[in-house]
Amino acid sequence: MEGFGHGQSLLIAALCGFLLLVAMVRHYAPRSVLPAESWLLVVGIGYGLLAAEAAAFPAIRLNPELVIGMLLPVLVFAEGRHLPIGLVLRAASPLALLVLLSMPLALAVIGLPMAWLADIPLWHGLLFGAAVAATDPTTAGPVLGRFDIPKRLELLIQGESIFNDAITVVVFTALAGVVIGAGDFSLGEITIATLRSMLLAVPIGLLTGWLLGLLVRHWQEQNCMPGLTLTLALPIGTFLLSEQLLHASGIIAVVFAALAFSHNRRRETEEKRELYDDFWEYLGELGSSALYFALGAAMGPQLLSLNWRLALVIPLLLASRALLIYATGPLLRLQGCSLPTSWRHVLMLGGLRGAVPAALILMLPLDYAYRDELLVMGFSLVAYSIVVHPVLLKYYLEKATIAELPAPEVPASTRPEAVMADMSPWLSRRLDASAWGAAAIAGVIAGVVFLVLEMTLVPLFQQTSPWVPVRMMAAIGLGAEVLQSPTAIALDVGLAAMVVHFTLSLIYAWLLAPFLEGTKPFTAMFRGALFGLVIYAVNFYLFTILFPWFEEARTWLTIAAHLIFGAVLATSYCHLRDVADGRAADKNLVVEDGPDIAGNDGREKR
Repeated sequence: MEGFGHGQSLLIAALCGFLLLVAMVRHYAPRSVLPAESWLLVVGIGYGLLAAEAAAFPAIRLNPELVIGMLLPVLVFAEGRHLPIGLVLRAASPLALLVLLSMPLALAVIGLPMAWLADIPLWHGLLFGAAVAATDPTTAGPVLGRFDIPKRLELLIQGESIFNDAITVVVFTALAGVVIGAGDFSLGEITIATLRSMLLAVPIGLLTGWLLGLLVRHWQEQNCMPGLTLTLALPIGTFLLSEQLLHASGIIAVVFAALAFSHNRRRETEEKRELYDDFWEYLGELGSSALYFALGAAMGPQLLSLNWRLALVIPLLLASRALLIYATGPLLRLQGCSLPTSWRHVLMLGGLRGAVPAALILMLPLDYAYRDELLVMGFSLVAYSIVVHPVLLKYYLEKATIAELPAPEVPASTRPEAVMADMSPWLSRRLDASAWGAAAIAGVIAGVVFLVLEMTLVPLFQQTSPWVPVRMMAAIGLGAEVLQSPTAIALDVGLAAMVVHFTLSLIYAWLLAPFLEGTKPFTAMFRGALFGLVIYAVNFYLFTILFPWFEEARTWLTIAAHLIFGAVLATSYCHLRDVADGRAADKNLVVEDGPDIAGNDGREKR
């Protein structure tokens, strides 16, 4: 064929063959015991073993950077869009317990023993434990979908996996930087860096998801090509913004972007299935198909090196999972949220290890001394989880009766306002009355005023560069290194500072807005100034644990700037809210002089 060489033709033929394979597996898998992802992994392992022996079959190399930087954000967003914020809040206690304890247990129960069994240094064993802490609901989901499972149980499995993936990537990256690099083994520094990365990612994700959801609603393109294209750019762009520009956790940012976007976008009808759902379901299935086939092809030759010592990682995984699920019962009962035994069994079998641990281990340098040992252990865990656990889970669900929780499984509304109404009626009324759009605009106005004040007053009263405040803001995301040259500003530093500053300004505005409802202008200004003082105390006394350079800015000038920021924020919000209320009243006004065209009395139409 003219224009195509032999290599290109083979590549296109291989792609067509792969798509045919995916279609066949996806078609026949629902009739089998194993889900489609498990079959694709098995076929991939077979292909990897064949390619290792026959030169005619090209070897498939899994690019870990592509997995973590593109495939994983898309898959996390595809899963995260299913999580209603209201239900996440209702399941916060057990979900937080599962997520927060999973990593320490993996480090202690898997990492420490494997360091001894594999004869590797302690810190390298902990690195492996961090890598395999991530769970994956991709293969458990299709099995659960065949049975009548309570929504809250499904939420626990999905939510644990999504948040676990995010924390695992952050902790593994921090540990790898210390273990493989030349840094000191400081547990405190690792903990602070991890917390900073996670905390900074949350507002970034909420902001990008909220803004894009607002844009899609404004365009009225929720189920058309422009709106769907924006949703594809959202997870990848959010990941890059968080990881590359602000050095925060990209996966955590994507999780919160998915939550904010899905909440802000709002469905056309609750019952109608939309093109948006079909589009993201297709992307999720195609992405996971490619990922698991490539993962199987990469792990096939490695599994031949498995010995009995390294195979002990499987019972250690089961022990870690059992401690997490069954030994945390007293803690849940203290929180008033005990889980039925049948739920615990499903959570035990649903805690599968998937692509994330394998991709993280593959990211280790080729010259890393213990790379082969970690690959063999990681691949054996993934193969066991993906192939064996779905069979056990299906068998258990066929025999067992999954009990419901005493409380209603699905509330009348899953919106956060309804959840807050259960927790605090006073706060719920204020949340309902708050004008979120006006708060966002007020946050931008107050942020601009604060920035101008800082950059103007610092050179006048402190005889330093006006870029010092900007660099301090950028250092929240980029680290203390950007503080070294206060006399100039680079483009990436300035952009990082603006993202951090205005993201925080918007969050502060949304926090303050519910407490300004029904207040007069002077009272609102006083509350705003007091709020600014609270922000100053939190930023410059509490957050100095994470950002020690804030101690240098404990001056009267910074206090004054925060007082003015709060006062401007409150005043702007009240003014914008009153303007919005006036316009809404004008729109609802009807002519009462006679009937309208349809013959209806205008007085009855409000």
